[in-house]
Amino acid sequence: MAKLIVFDLEGTLTNDSHREHLRLAGEYDAYHSLMHLDKPNEDMKNVFKLQSKSKKIIILTGKERKHLRSASKWLINNGFIGNYQLFMRPDGDKRSSPKFKLDVLMEMRRNGEDVECVYEDRIDVVETLNRHGFNTVLVHKDIEMTEKLPTHAEQMFGKEKSIVENDTGK
Repeated sequence: MAKLIVFDLEGTLTNDSHREHLRLAGEYDAYHSLMHLDKPNEDMKNVFKLQSKSKKIIILTGKERKHLRSASKWLINNGFIGNYQLFMRPDGDKRSSPKFKLDVLMEMRRNGEDVECVYEDRIDVVETLNRHGFNTVLVHKDIEMTEKLPTHAEQMFGKEKSIVENDTGK
């Protein structure tokens, strides 16, 4: 069975910094309506392409399914093309993002899936997943590409530069 690599969408594959204030204020409809203006996180796009060569890719987002069309369109328009599955929060689901993502990943684990790593920009999600034994890479949005690659990522990708910070939770 192929190992799974999981990517968050907004803030990880996308650079949502121009609208993050709306999410933090709880204005989710306004936040989601502006996704089309996001630029791709080019460094994570490169990681996505590299990982997709040998791993099964899952995009796991807290965005509700009613936004499927805009999310899919953004992915295609920004070059995220290939064999991946997109998992979205059911419409009306009020679980927090950490709880929703943990529930999805625990179900995958119960079904025998091997989740190798989760790329995520939110520390609350990372901490929750780490407590349950998932390896995570905390993605930073606005870091210059000058820092040394962390240990976990070095093991996965060699000594190339990256914008990710390792947090294995172990």
